[in-house]
Amino acid sequence: MKVNATYVPMNNHMVFAAVEADDMKTVREFAFQSRLGQWNTIDIYQVSTLEEALTKVNELPTIY
Repeated sequence: MKVNATYVPMNNHMVFAAVEADDMKTVREFAFQSRLGQWNTIDIYQVSTLEEALTKVNELPTIY
């Protein structure tokens, strides 16, 4: 797993981490091992770049 960036809003107990990993299990384990859940709610979102998403959408057949 690779941590690409971390961000802290500075006005609350939040930390954002942009990571790359082969699977969600690796990211969940990172979140667990980091112990951030002791002070924060952990939400994990699997995302793609806008370019990747648009490429996928263009591959879909037209339904109308």
